[in-house]
Amino acid sequence: MSFTKDELPVYAPIEEQLVKETGRSRSGVYKDALKFYANHRQISKLQLV
Repeated sequence: MSFTKDELPVYAPIEEQLVKETGRSRSGVYKDALKFYANHRQISKLQLV
């Protein structure tokens, strides 16, 4: 994962904090985030029905 120079000051500290707090690798944090996002979208769709 890479960020633009404008995004780096925003996302790098968040990424660093999540890696430190969870004990996961950067890859693990991103995988967890993708799963969370996908599940959240699915739940939102179900609530609309």
